[in-house]
Order: sequence, then structure tokens, then C-alpha cells
Amino acid sequence: MKHKSDWGIIGMGVMGTSLARNMARNGLNVSLFNRHLEGLEEKVAAAKVTRYPELAQAQPFDALQAFVESLATPRKLLLMLPAGDAVAQMLTDLSDFIQEEDIIIDGGNSHFEDTQRRMNSGAVYAKNYLGMGISGGASGALWGPSMMPSGNQQAYGVVAQDLEKIAAKTASGTSCCTYIGAGGAGHFTKMVHNGMEYAEMQLIAEMYVFLRASKLSNAAISTLFDTWSQTASNSYLLSISAAILKVKEGTHDLIDLILDKAGNKGTGAWATQIGAALGVSNSMMAAALYARFNAADKKLRIQLSQLFDTSPKTPEIELDHLLHAYDFCRLINHYQGFRMLESASAEYRWGLELSAIANVWRSGCILKSELMDRLFEKLKTHSILEHPEFQSELIHGFEALKKVLRTGISSNIPLPVCSAAQQFFLQMTQEKGSAHLIQAQRDYFGAHRYQRLDDESGSFYHTDWENQ
Repeated sequence: MKHKSDWGIIGMGVMGTSLARNMARNGLNVSLFNRHLEGLEEKVAAAKVTRYPELAQAQPFDALQAFVESLATPRKLLLMLPAGDAVAQMLTDLSDFIQEEDIIIDGGNSHFEDTQRRMNSGAVYAKNYLGMGISGGASGALWGPSMMPSGNQQAYGVVAQDLEKIAAKTASGTSCCTYIGAGGAGHFTKMVHNGMEYAEMQLIAEMYVFLRASKLSNAAISTLFDTWSQTASNSYLLSISAAILKVKEGTHDLIDLILDKAGNKGTGAWATQIGAALGVSNSMMAAALYARFNAADKKLRIQLSQLFDTSPKTPEIELDHLLHAYDFCRLINHYQGFRMLESASAEYRWGLELSAIANVWRSGCILKSELMDRLFEKLKTHSILEHPEFQSELIHGFEALKKVLRTGISSNIPLPVCSAAQQFFLQMTQEKGSAHLIQAQRDYFGAHRYQRLDDESGSFYHTDWENQ
């Protein structure tokens, strides 16, 4: 045994390996563990130590007890495993070797309810168990991710210095890692991040499809996205989209060779479901999720395209209108995401600070953008829809979006996320809606009762509609 390690990392996939390299580069001694599967996964941790110079002093293991015993106490273990059964089995296996004071962090994309249940399970690891959302992909994990830990705040205090050291930093030097709150708040926050990410990706894809229908080349669209990236519209996703459109394979643009089917790993679906459970509209992330579902049904889409002539026509729109519509939709997406966080905080008594979450998302993560830099300050006082500084942008952007949607409809261009943003804004900014008729319908067939405008007491009424 060379020394006792500061950290133990379980799971040598892309993310686990990148985080291990990040820790080692920042002066932390690490032990690495990966399971042993005959003929499939053998000496994986040892291979990582050999491959990456940063890990030359790391200790590799495929025996769990020896791995745990290589760690200084209280032991600090970071699990980088697929959510679900793999995490559950590892926690069971670890229970034979760890002590109550040891700290285990689940850094995968576990469902926040699983995380909360594990914290309340009474298991040996439960007291100091932390759930931590991590964003930024492999590059972020290697060079500085955005991290969202939650659980026992005292346990976080033990690991805070190390985690904040390896996290991304904002332009002012603050760490993009902070204690989020109690329970599964960290994994919930990462889930909402991913839902917003779904909407942002679909929004850019809709801008791209619109521009392609306008007969712009991939190179021209890339240049346009680069131009947008030089403005307050800049974001990580926009910049990588511009880069993607430049890549060629031989004489072909690589983007034109990629099958138009998109996958999803569950967090987008979870976010959509939880929004419904909380009674909070997250219509943009839901529209983005359903767009992926529709995209995945490629065979049926081919069949139906032969029955219906809905092929896109060439739209005509001013590019400035498209940019302002894009900016408007991003504001609505961020409003919906942060409102989800606010509602969950009240429901679960987490005490989330929206501005602090915006700060964590300012660098190192998929949602980093100039808009997030603005929200770090603005969310300290108002929501996006209520902040005076956003009102003119919203009004101007809404008018531009209407023009984009009118053109999109007449040109057969699907714009589900743009449409969701427009409909949400309309519903939320009109004093009188349509729900009074719905309440009357519910009372008619189910005696569900309704409230009246002329009774401020909040009393409920029922009408015998058939005998009026």
C-alpha cells in the first residue's frame, strides 16, 4: 500500500475517469474501482492508471474491500454509476465495509426520490449520503464541471473544499459547486437542468430546420450561429451547434449524414412527469421530449409522409425576427425551469436559492450562457416574467415569434417548442382565460363544483345544469 487516498471513485466510465483525472490534477490522491467481469471488464481501473499520466499515483482496484481499505477516514467515495440497480447493488455491497461516518456521494443521474429514500433508509451509509448532480459532460468532468450536491449539510462541509476546487469557475473566480439543499434537491436540480437542456436543444434545432427550409447552407447557418454567439444570445449549445455545422466527411457535411432520430436517457421524461406532479407548467421541455419521441418513430414517419403532402415550403423571414424569437423562447424556458425549482423547494421544504443555482450553471455545464450570467443577479429580486429589465425584451420577442410561427405554419415547418413558448406566454399574461367553461363542464358531468367571481369568500357552488 503506497498511501491512504483522499478519495475513492467507483465506476471507470467516461465520467468517472474524467473526474478522477480532474481530482488527481488538482492534487488529490485517488483510488479507483471498477467491477471485474470475466472477459468483459477486467483490470479496467489499472488500465486507466497506465493510460493517463495524471493517474500515475492513483491506486487501481477491482476488489471492493481492498479499495475501501485504501481510503483515509472518514472515507470519501464518489459513485459514478448508471442510475437504478447499479447504484442500489453497489450500496448494498459497500455496506459490508464502510462506517457510519464515511461519506458516499452518488454523482450519477439518479432519480431524486431514490436519493431521498436512500437518505432515509437507516442503512449504514444513510446519515452522510449525498446526491450530487453533475453537468458538463466528459469535458466538464475533466476540466471543471457544474456540481449540485445535496443531503446532510455537515457531510458536505467535509468534502466542500475538494469539490469546489475541481468544479468549474465563473469569470469572477467563484466555484460552480455549492450546497443545494436537503434531501434529493441536488439530483432534482440536475433533472430540471436536463429538462431545460432538452428544450434549448430542440429550440436550436427548430431554428436550424427553419433556416435550412429557407435554402441557407449549413455553412451559412454556422456563420449565422457564430454571429449570434457574439451577442447576448451566446450559449454553449449555440456555439457547439455552429461548430457541428462546419464538420465535413469527405465532400459531405457530416450533419447531412446523421439519421434524424434522437435518443433520451430518462431525465427529460422525469422532468416532464415531475412538472405535472407539482402542477407547474413545463410545456417547453415536454414539447422537446415529445419531439424526440416523434423523431424516434422514423419508420412510421416515412410511411405517413407518403400519405400526406406536408413537405416544407420555402419560408421568408427576416433573420433578426428569428433571433428575437429565439431569445424570447429561451427566456420562457428559463422561467419555466426556475419556477419548477421554486415549486419543488416549497413542496419538499428544501430552501432552494434560485440565484445560487443560476451561479452554479454559469460555467462548466450544458446550460452555461450569457443569459445565465444575467439571471445570477436578476433572480435575487424577481422572476424573469416580473423583472422590469426583461419586459421590453419579452414584448419585442413575442412580436417576432408570432411572425416566425405564422411563417412556419404556412410553410409546413414543425416548431413545437416555439409554439409551446408562445402559448404559455399568452395564457400567463391574459387575466381572463378559458377555464371557467372547463369548470362548468366538470360540474355538469361530475358535480365537481366551481367558485364564483361575485363571491370573494372562495366558497364552492354546484348547479343542477340539466334542470335549468
